[in-house]
Amino acid sequence: MSPMTRTLFAMILVTSPACLGDDVASLPDASPDASPDASPDASPDASSPDGVAPDAPTYWGHVKPIMDAHCASCHVDGGAAPFALDSFDSLAQVSSAALQAIESGQMPPWMPDPSCRTYEHQRVMPASDQATFRAWVEAGAPAGDLATYAPPETPAAAPFVATHVGRMMSAYTPDAARPDDYRCFVLDLDFPQTVYVKGSQVLPGARALVHHVLVYAVAEAMLSSVEQADTADPGEGYTCFGGPLPGEDDGGGTAATLIAGWVPGTRPSDGSGRDVGTRISSGSKVVMQVHYNTLSATPAPDSTSLELIVSDQEPAMLASSRPLAVRSLSIPAGEPAVIQSMTVPYYGDQPLELAGLGAHMHLLGSSLSVALVRADGNEECLVSVPEWDFNWQQTYAFLPDEHVFLQSGDALRLTRSSASSNAPMDRSRWAARWGRACGVNARTLTTLWSPAWTAREPATRPAPTRWRAAGCKRRRGASALPKVSPEPPRAPKRRPSGDARGRT
Repeated sequence: MSPMTRTLFAMILVTSPACLGDDVASLPDASPDASPDASPDASPDASSPDGVAPDAPTYWGHVKPIMDAHCASCHVDGGAAPFALDSFDSLAQVSSAALQAIESGQMPPWMPDPSCRTYEHQRVMPASDQATFRAWVEAGAPAGDLATYAPPETPAAAPFVATHVGRMMSAYTPDAARPDDYRCFVLDLDFPQTVYVKGSQVLPGARALVHHVLVYAVAEAMLSSVEQADTADPGEGYTCFGGPLPGEDDGGGTAATLIAGWVPGTRPSDGSGRDVGTRISSGSKVVMQVHYNTLSATPAPDSTSLELIVSDQEPAMLASSRPLAVRSLSIPAGEPAVIQSMTVPYYGDQPLELAGLGAHMHLLGSSLSVALVRADGNEECLVSVPEWDFNWQQTYAFLPDEHVFLQSGDALRLTRSSASSNAPMDRSRWAARWGRACGVNARTLTTLWSPAWTAREPATRPAPTRWRAAGCKRRRGASALPKVSPEPPRAPKRRPSGDARGRT
């Protein structure tokens, strides 16, 4: 199947920072010496001058490379974690607590069941590294010799050369009264002509406060609601939660196109060597949603920015993102746990290649799984999260050499469970339905890479991809599952946008 006749389908979701919790930072006796087995009168091991066994792991020789590989994306000075673990002193002080977090699976944060499948860039510390870390702690956390340190080998990344830079109109200081402050900003980027994003990276400003970032291109038809919200809300930007459009829970549907995202450890996106681009329709504006967490650091001015590689040349493959949402979710009053499922068959003219997937739920979610159901009844696990945690949502990209195709007649089945016990309040007398306020929400984001075609020749365009939802009750006035169309609906232009700004 040639690249021009294949459609690549990916389900993606943004992740959360991989950080140890605040409770670890406050433990004054989390060092090895505070162990119940430790004693002030304990005599050192006489097998070496400093009391360390010759074969014991050391920080510089064994543990530092492990920390660099699995923890350095968050636990550095100025990073998203509430404290750093990038020096011997900082790690030795909490070594026992860190060991407990590692062996319990809390750190690095990674929710999928490993028996489902293996993913690219998964945050899993190998058992051998865990054993080394345990041996180091049990040996008394020796420092060792700096000369034995060998940094982990990582492939050199190609330089990211941006063509456009989007910035806030002014810096924003998160609201200290909100532990989780979701804020949307209209960036200083205008696109009077249709362009294609071929690469992106988000540069967080106040890294200790920025939890994650989502960036959308909002279609011209919906800009009035964005501008009204921006004008009505004092200060820079406006409050938002589910997406950039006021009152929306699903990321904006077809009126907002996801073009970039960031969580700690995110690599710049450049299409992985493919001629792929995300369309930004003429007249669109770029809105950046930033989730600030004010529990980990004192609120300070933030100037997170966006870098894009943009071209006016149509790529061979188009990428677009659409949400698939389970809007029929409902938890009866007093029900301790509810399991619900949604099946989405695919009937299309060409196969879709699954590049990866993720899922999103709110506070009442307790477990979630997605399966690929073949037309012949066979099933394949795509992701299984047995213990859902709202704070650790992540992207699950399939391995580069793994090709999972969705054929016409196949289906995706999303199964999720919810528990009233997860609610921050007593829900015994209250029913919960879909929505952000009550904490009941389940959705996936679908990204389709499809052959590009010339907009001036509508008669030559492929037929829109067809989805059919089964087992979902449709709300009055609500649309069915999002239709996949080559371009968001257009409306009469508003005032001219002017020349593109933000070029470097």
